[in-house]
Amino acid sequence: MIREKIVNWLLKSFDLSTIINSWDLNKSWGKQRPTDYEALVNRYAGFVYRCASQNAQTLAAIPLRLYARGRTTRFPSKVVEPSTLKRLESALGKAVDEATEILEHPLLASLSNANAAMTGRECMLLTHLYNELTGNAYWYLELGALGVPTAIWPLMSQWVRIVPSTEQHVAGYLYGKSTSAQKAYKTEEVIHFLYPNPKDFFYGLSPLEAIVLDVDLATSQSEFEQALYDNQARPDFVIKVKQTIPEDTRRRLFSEWLQAYQGHKKAGNPMILQGDMDIQTIGFSPRDTGLLASAKFSREKIANAFGIPLTMLENSQSRAEAEAQLYGYMRDTIVPRLRLFESRLNERFCPLWDERLFVVFDDPIPENREQRLAQMDTRLRNGVTSINEERLIDGLDEAEWGTVPLVPMNLQPIGTPPAVPTGFRELKSGEEGHVETLDRVEVGLARAIDRLLADTGKEVEANL
Repeated sequence: MIREKIVNWLLKSFDLSTIINSWDLNKSWGKQRPTDYEALVNRYAGFVYRCASQNAQTLAAIPLRLYARGRTTRFPSKVVEPSTLKRLESALGKAVDEATEILEHPLLASLSNANAAMTGRECMLLTHLYNELTGNAYWYLELGALGVPTAIWPLMSQWVRIVPSTEQHVAGYLYGKSTSAQKAYKTEEVIHFLYPNPKDFFYGLSPLEAIVLDVDLATSQSEFEQALYDNQARPDFVIKVKQTIPEDTRRRLFSEWLQAYQGHKKAGNPMILQGDMDIQTIGFSPRDTGLLASAKFSREKIANAFGIPLTMLENSQSRAEAEAQLYGYMRDTIVPRLRLFESRLNERFCPLWDERLFVVFDDPIPENREQRLAQMDTRLRNGVTSINEERLIDGLDEAEWGTVPLVPMNLQPIGTPPAVPTGFRELKSGEEGHVETLDRVEVGLARAIDRLLADTGKEVEANL
């Protein structure tokens, strides 16, 4: 378009950063959006509502944790275990030699309390919802005196226009429902979350936009089906009269017919025709019934575009099927979206506080948690780790009774006599079994030794 050519020429001729405060006089400089995002948001109904809400609510429910490279003691924190480091490296896509999980920090408070009008969870939910509908979500950051956000405001993505730049890719953002009401924001004030779009490097591509034709078809099918419930979209029959009758006679005949036969209580009333009148019933063609049968197929295509198994939305599967579908849904749909969201936060949001900070979502895949429980059980049974070491891996606080590994009684080194555990004193000949203990684990061992002495007598006591 000629307008875009003029804009491109102007961008090459001027440094937009020098006239950033004059945007109100140049509001038409925003890049043309590739689609009508307002129309996409208006399609947030019916089955689209179900699918988009499912993804947004699932994404917003995954816990987000804050980490720092290296060790830090400024804020309440704990050292990350080596097993957790591997998961962080997998999420970040690069090596992390040492990291600390920060439990309390102003960044976490900012994400938890987005602004004066909404909570952090509501902000996250709305952000993910805009990504599902338009492929674009925007945060406007109110920056304080230190350059850190004091509030996070999600912008309505259907009213945001990007101002391009030949040097910085994006020079800023224009926000407003109409051109006369637009407001300009600098790049450092806005974080743009978007789904990849091979057709446009500025605006994202949403699942809804990719499947919009099927959504419109499903909407038309729903309207047609509703019409069938209302009046079957056509009369049941036609009264044929060979001769022309006056308009008032037709209206009187129609009124008398409704009074005589309309309503379920009048079903089965006899009908008497006079003169040259005949009745012809009207049925449905195979094409009409095929439209109704294809409605489920359209819903399945929409669900596939959003990455949701259709049977997962119908609540008709068995427990085994539900677990298998949940695993695939989390692995193939939720985790890639989380990684994309993490990368933008780590690139644009976390450095505003500290260059060492980064965020990673908890692993939502159920299968991984089952593997974790099996791994923990094996390690504890074989004395590889203590309860406190396993609790640290899971992000739990240490317990006073969890410092000593649990070792089975029948496991002893070959050729080496068993040592007296710390906290025990040896029993003298003829003395009843009694020990002084340091913790609950040693109490259990002491009671086992007492029972063993009572069963085997002096021989076992001499061996000890």
